[in-house]
Amino acid sequence: MQYKIEDTIKSSHKGVLVDIHVISQSKGKKIEFNPWEPRIKIKVKNAPVKGRANQEVVDFFKKILGNCEITAGCLTPKKTLLITGCTNKEVVQKLEKQVEKDKNSI
Repeated sequence: MQYKIEDTIKSSHKGVLVDIHVISQSKGKKIEFNPWEPRIKIKVKNAPVKGRANQEVVDFFKKILGNCEITAGCLTPKKTLLITGCTNKEVVQKLEKQVEKDKNSI
């Protein structure tokens, strides 16, 4: 089954939940989407030590989507972010735009 970016998000009474997979200690920050995995992949430079990788993830997504926080998976690579102040459609559009931008910057 192939997934779409829409499949990585869910509505919540608090906002929009986005499922991500963090790859730490990468050469640079970027977002990728693989249609065979129902999560947005984000690569960050920091190691997962003392919350540095998590903070880098939150800071990166704040630039793209606005207010966000990690609500699940703080100690694992598979996490869920809560985005507030955006609709599902806005989140999908912004993520698609960022994925395309990062894909073209290779």
